[in-house]
Amino acid sequence: MSPESLSWYFEFEIMDLAVARLHAALVH
Repeated sequence: MSPESLSWYFEFEIMDLAVARLHAALVH
């Protein structure tokens, strides 16, 4: 796996986590 795709993957994961936390904050 290339470093570029790995970086993109981590950015995507972090963004997904932030969205999930925001959604949880709105729901609860």
